[in-house]
Amino acid sequence: MAFEDLECDPHGEIKATYTALNLPGFTEFEPKLCNYPDSIKDYKKNCFEPLSEDKRTLVAQRWKRCFTEWGYEI
Repeated sequence: MAFEDLECDPHGEIKATYTALNLPGFTEFEPKLCNYPDSIKDYKKNCFEPLSEDKRTLVAQRWKRCFTEWGYEI
């Protein structure tokens, strides 16, 4: 599950995960899941300055295998 997908459709993504993993209990969990967005309505994402080109290069080098394996742009 990509974070972007979870962020856009938390209910659908979590339900799909329960289904894909054949996990029991989604029906019991669903009311809590539906109420959760109200509990975090004032949450604001962290906002960071973009990495310098040197740091981006270093991260790309050290994490290349993971980025490639999981389909992230370097």
